[in-house]
Amino acid sequence: METFFCRHGKLLIMGARFLDGLRQFNGFIAKKAWMPWRQFLFYSSLGAGFWVGFWGVLAYRLGEGVAHVGDVIIKVELWLLAGLAIVLLAPAIFLLLRRQGARTDCS
Repeated sequence: METFFCRHGKLLIMGARFLDGLRQFNGFIAKKAWMPWRQFLFYSSLGAGFWVGFWGVLAYRLGEGVAHVGDVIIKVELWLLAGLAIVLLAPAIFLLLRRQGARTDCS
């Protein structure tokens, strides 16, 4: 792993911003591979800039579409809530009815 990091560590540090899990541990990996902290700071900052830019541009491009989806959701909100209630309550009701049917009266 250290050999791989020595060869591709700079790209890994930048790309780690896009992968949850690796984003949190790339500092530990860089320290284990003896990457100088200034080099890590530079490439981590560069990767963070790409990450923020990617999500910023994506949100800007999809902003109008998301607003339209929000309008549709508001129109069908009552039906969505009713469906969600059925999906969540149906298993509980089924289990309660099944449990009551399994009881035997010992009197």
